Amino acid sequence: MKAPRTVRRTVPTQTVVGNFICSYSFVLLCGSLFLAGCSKQEKQVDLDAEWEDIQALTDDAVMTVPEKKPEADMPEIAVEKPAVPLTDFDFFLDRLTDMKLVRRKTGQTLLTGEHLVFDYDSRFVRMTNHVVVTDDRGGLTADKLTGRFTVSNELHFVEAEGAVKLRNEDRIAAADAAVYNHRDGVVLLDGNASASDSTNSISGDRLQLWLSEENEVEAAEASGGVKIRNGERTAFGESVKYDGIKGFAKLEGGASVTDGTHSISGDILQVWLTPENELKKAEAIGAVKIESGERRAEGGTALYDAEQEFVQLQGQALVSDGTNTISGERIQAWITAGSRKVICEPNVVLQISESRGLALDGVSAKSGGNTEIRGNRLVFEENKRLAELDGNVRVRDPRAAMNCGTVRVYLKDSQEIDWIEALNEVIIHADDTKALADRATYQADEGKFTLEGDPKVKQEQHIMTADRIIIWQETHRILCEPNARALLFLDDETKAKFLKDLNN
Repeated sequence: MKAPRTVRRTVPTQTVVGNFICSYSFVLLCGSLFLAGCSKQEKQVDLDAEWEDIQALTDDAVMTVPEKKPEADMPEIAVEKPAVPLTDFDFFLDRLTDMKLVRRKTGQTLLTGEHLVFDYDSRFVRMTNHVVVTDDRGGLTADKLTGRFTVSNELHFVEAEGAVKLRNEDRIAAADAAVYNHRDGVVLLDGNASASDSTNSISGDRLQLWLSEENEVEAAEASGGVKIRNGERTAFGESVKYDGIKGFAKLEGGASVTDGTHSISGDILQVWLTPENELKKAEAIGAVKIESGERRAEGGTALYDAEQEFVQLQGQALVSDGTNTISGERIQAWITAGSRKVICEPNVVLQISESRGLALDGVSAKSGGNTEIRGNRLVFEENKRLAELDGNVRVRDPRAAMNCGTVRVYLKDSQEIDWIEALNEVIIHADDTKALADRATYQADEGKFTLEGDPKVKQEQHIMTADRIIIWQETHRILCEPNARALLFLDDETKAKFLKDLNN
């Protein structure tokens, strides 16, 4: 009986499941065991010689039967039976002994189990019960192993069932069942599937790989509670797809990636890689959340372009550092060191926690509130240390409120506020004080406001005007110059005191 021809493919050590393929070059061994067990070794006998001394009886021959003597008169004779020669069985006994002591040699594949079936007509080989396959690259264990062949006796696919485990150096793969389709180059691990090495691992209900002719992974899919570990990074999702030719990976269904400090999550996570396997672009879609320490970002979608060093959040986008928060329909950031730039538009909301605010002279210092700034567009440029809000700007603070066309915030090297400039129809309102001007500036270190461009300050019923009005927040001092004018509305007691002091 002719054993099927085995086709072997060389698998690189990079692929855990790829070594699953090489472990099944067992057909030659199965064929040799089958032929050895069935080879005829018995001594040939010349039947004609055995019959030469035997003559046929004549027609008148008479068969005589001797009388039987009484048993008492018959002496008991001890007959020694000759020993049966074992020379005809020596070969088989030696062969069985050798098979029990068989050891795999370098370059060989050894397959052992309790039950072997080789069916040439049905074109399959099956071994069951405690199956172990070992070669130079590693090994495989399973409860049952089946190899099937094409009509041309080429290996079609291999099936392993029951507590399947594959090993290659520090790489291990396991599943309830495994199938290798040799013709199509497809490997399937099904049921509690996992593959790992010293630093990386992937697990799920089902893992599937598509291999090239050189046994490189061209594509992969995993489904059912997928978990991927790469060093300190861990990814979760219901399914993952990888296309090695296009350099594309997609994680779906409650997808998330974390390294213990940073994390990103969304309904879908997609990654594009360069030919050198470097990150080229990443995208998150659906309820996106990004966290890094106290910093967090949210949006409907998130996009990262590694080549352009560009990040975009879109759809109710939000970025927070734990103290301050910026939100809008879209947030774009260029993150090149030294020239970072952020643009948020439209419907910008900037929330500043526990700010000193824009308190004016005579305004009570309320605490514990946040400053909220709204506008149509926000631009922050790191190299200019400038943040500019433009378009119908509204500033709200527990101590003051301001409306204007544009607000510019200039920062120190320490990223603290240096000074603020408000332009175009500036209106400042706090308690019973109201100020109008075309331009207003605030010096943070001095706590000083300067109003210019036809400024006016109204406190209760009193009105002050000048070419420039300066207000010191902490000392409650107001300076109007030049061309200062004041319109005072005094009660009788205050008016009498004022006239007396004037006369003196």
